[in-house]
Amino acid sequence: KQIHMMVKVLMPKAVFDTDDAADALAIAICHAHHRPSVAYRMVVSG
Repeated sequence: KQIHMMVKVLMPKAVFDTDDAADALAIAICHAHHRPSVAYRMVVSG
């Protein structure tokens, strides 16, 4: 339920049929936010 609530904070219009759907979207959000930092580290490290 906590994941569901946090995703609703980030995406208030999102509708979830199941808690698994909210979990999947939370994972996608994490990956989307994490990906730029990985690319930045690769540029900085050479």
